[in-house]
Amino acid sequence: MIGRSRLSSQFPTRAPGHTSACLALVILATLSFNPGLLFADRVTLANGRVLEGSVEERDGRVVITIDNGSTIVLDKNQVASIEKAP
Repeated sequence: MIGRSRLSSQFPTRAPGHTSACLALVILATLSFNPGLLFADRVTLANGRVLEGSVEERDGRVVITIDNGSTIVLDKNQVASIEKAP
């Protein structure tokens, strides 16, 4: 083995695209364990902050349930816009 170090001969090179395939698999696994990341409503507040979760409107208030199960209740005047997930 001329020109190759002992270390490189122990670790063969990977096929092209191997890294991107592994990355895609990790992303897919992450999204499948947390489906809220795929289908979350987006609420933009009057101060510019954005919250994501499941949104309901009740009694003049906006109720947001985020992916860990916590609930945030806001007055409608605190909300600039709501984008519903497809």
